[in-house]
This record gives sequence, C-alpha cells and structure tokens, in this order.
Amino acid sequence: MSPRRRLAVACLLVAALALLAGCSGPAPEQEVICHGCVDAVENVTGGSGTATVEESVTHVRLQESGDARFVARLEVGDDGETDATTADRVVERIEALERTSYDTRPAFERRDLDARVTGDEVLVTYSVGGMTERRFGVTVTDRFYRADGRGRSDEVDHGPFQIGTDRLVVDGPDGTSPLVGVPGATVKDDRVVWTGNEVSTRSYLVFGDSGGEVRGRTAVAANVIEWAGPQALLASALPVAVLGALAIGFAYRYPRRVADGWNPRDDSLFKALALGPFAVPVGIAALWQLPVPTVDTAVLLAVVTGVVLTARAVRSDDGDDVEDDSDAAPARESTADSRPPAPRRPIGQRLAEGEFGGRGVVYAVVLSATAVAAVTAAVAADFEGDYLGFVWLAAAALPLFAFTALGYLVTDRERTPHRVVAVAAAATAPWLVMFTAIVNGDEVISDLLGMILVPLGQLAGGVLLFYAALWLTTRYRSTGTDA
Repeated sequence: MSPRRRLAVACLLVAALALLAGCSGPAPEQEVICHGCVDAVENVTGGSGTATVEESVTHVRLQESGDARFVARLEVGDDGETDATTADRVVERIEALERTSYDTRPAFERRDLDARVTGDEVLVTYSVGGMTERRFGVTVTDRFYRADGRGRSDEVDHGPFQIGTDRLVVDGPDGTSPLVGVPGATVKDDRVVWTGNEVSTRSYLVFGDSGGEVRGRTAVAANVIEWAGPQALLASALPVAVLGALAIGFAYRYPRRVADGWNPRDDSLFKALALGPFAVPVGIAALWQLPVPTVDTAVLLAVVTGVVLTARAVRSDDGDDVEDDSDAAPARESTADSRPPAPRRPIGQRLAEGEFGGRGVVYAVVLSATAVAAVTAAVAADFEGDYLGFVWLAAAALPLFAFTALGYLVTDRERTPHRVVAVAAAATAPWLVMFTAIVNGDEVISDLLGMILVPLGQLAGGVLLFYAALWLTTRYRSTGTDA
C-alpha cells in the first residue's frame, strides 16, 4: 500500500471514530420511576396540541417473589381526548421517549409495558424484577436506596430517583405493613407515600406482619453488611494489621521493660518509632508533589513506611535483648551457654496455665468483639445516616485514646485484660472508620483522606501519645516511690 493510500485510510478511521464518539453520548444522569408516563399521555391525548394531566399517581405493589408491579394512574383533563387507539399510542410514545431521551431514563428496567384507558383515566402498567428479597421473615427492598453507589453498569450519577407523577405509593405483600420509617415519606394505611418530586437516596423499605422497628432494622443491617462489609474489609486490612501489630507489640514488650526500669534514652524501639510521626508529614508532602497523586502511590507509601518501621522495631527489640544480657554476671552467662534451650510450650497449654491472664483475658476478648459487632450492627441499621458522622469521628479518634490508655496500662503487669481491651480498640478502629464511611456514601476506596491520611494520623498520634503516657506514668510513680 502506498504512503498516500495509508494516509487516506488513517484519516477515514479517525473520522469514523469521531463520528461514533459524537453519536454515543454519556448515559443520562437523571432517572425517573415512571419515565415518560405523563409526557406520553399529554402528547397522545392532546390531538394536534398537548393535553393536561390533572392528577397522577404511581402505585407499586411489592411481592415476596422478588418482582414488583407498577401501575400509574393518570387523569386526563378536559382539553384531552381518548379513543380506542390511545392505549397503544401511549405505549409507543413511552418506548420512543426511552430511546430518544438524553436527559432522563427509566429508573428500573421495565418489563411487560402496557396501557389501557378507563373513561378519562389512562393506566400505564409494567413489571420490574429483582425488587425485593426476604430477610428474617420480612420483605426488604433496597432498590430506592442510592447511598450504596450501586446501580446500572453505565450509571454516572447516583442521585435521588425522580418520581415522574404527583405521588408514589408503595404497598407491601398482602397482610404486611412498613416496619421502618422512610426519609421524606409518610406511612398511611400500611403504605409508604411520597408526595414530593423525588425519593430520598436513603430509602430502605421493609414490610412485615410483626416485629416492629427492631425486626425491620435488623433486616436492613443484614443487607447493608452484605454490600458494605467486603468494601470496608478491603479498605481497612492494612491499617488494622499495622495498628494491631503495633499495639500488640507495645502490650507484650513494655510491662517487662517497665518492671526492669524503663528509660527512654535506653529504648532503641522508642527512638525508632518516634521518628515515624515526623516522617509521616514529609511523606504526605512528597506525595502531593507527584504529578498524579494516585491511591496506588499512597498505598505504596504506607506499606513502605510500615515495613521500615516494623523492621527497625524488630531489630531494636533484638538489640535490647542483647544489651540486657550484657549486664548479666559472667557466671550466669556461662551457665546459660551450657544449658539447652527450653522447649516452647503449645499456645493452648500456655493459655490454660494462665500465662496470658487467664479468664480475664478471655472475658476481655469476648467483650471487645461484642462491642465491635454491636457498633457495626448499629451503623448498618442507621440507613438514614443520622449518627454516622459522629460515629466516624469517634472511631477515627479511638486509637488515640487506646494508645494513651495502653501507655498507662503497661506500667502495671497485673492489668493484662485491660491491655487486651486497649489493643482491640486500637486494632479495630480502622474497620469502624472505613465501614461507617462506606455506609455514609463516601468513596473511601478512592479517597486519599479515608484510605491513607486518617490511618497515618492514627499511627503517628498513637505512637506519640503512648510514649507520652508511658513517660508521665513512670515518672509520677518513680517520684512517688522516692518520696
């Protein structure tokens, strides 16, 4: 092929791509529950002009099988006319609006779209699959709940659904009534009714025959944990591992060090970790100087920082043991060299013998796990988001209080259960932060603040507060002993 012909073919390809890009615009952002219903009826019944729909309402009947039946009743005004062809023309017009509309589209994928005329009233009916699910014996639908960021694959906006008619009325299966309140809606005659233009993005609908608010929110919590839990687990895995390892290391190491007489000038672990809080701002500043500060780069920075600090901590731990052994008497060194090392006992045997605090530790673990599970369930049940902001702030600050308490508790070797609670609080706080943020509708997976800055702040602040509390406590106790 000659160069001139290759150039011509390339120009044609570029033109074709440009034409395709111009024809395929972005998916409409606004989604309407009864999309095209009012416009279709007004255009079809208006003859040569446009008629008026005086009153309109969309009824939704939820079924236990998972499907839902939608029936829109539209009352035509005196300026409109209906005939034997009105119903078919309304369906054709609705389908045409769905194909040609660039600003709006149906909120759900409609099936069996149909219409019929009764006097001056036009009824538009269709079905939607996968609207409900059964949990704990009640019927739940999260299809109106938009804060989870889930929707169609080509969706570019997760804002509230527009109703498309004057009212939206949702009925549950026969013999059921709403078990939870819905933001922006009222409950009337066992129905959920919206009279505004849109449905709140935090609308969970739960219908049951008994159980009330507790049963309803339990079903909602199970649904929320199902979609928010895996995301939160992924986002919090690294912070949980780093803070948990640090807290466990402090709780295991420092009771012995304090009993032997702790001095920060002789603690190489303190010297290594104390540099971390000062290195964090430098790393963040360096991150922002990059041409494209991506989440991958931020995660890499956090991982490298954690590995370096952990390596230095392990190395300093070994060095401290060597320094402690060097102070021993020569006779003890020769005896230790000639004696074979004691076999390591199984962890189960050590627990049974009370080496780790006995029953108190078991109770502390159970209490901590119960508290974390209860907070997680409470966050999941708060689908309206009334208290999520407060819970997020409390969870973000929890490691700071936990490490401060741990700095005090390591000075008393008898308080092992209390140290277990402090360790659990420090380790599980990132999970609560991420889970609460996701339920609140925040994109924490792609958010630099949620993924990186908050955990780094918890790490840096926790280290400083731990050593500050440890230093103040040991100094106070040594002063009291000298007196």
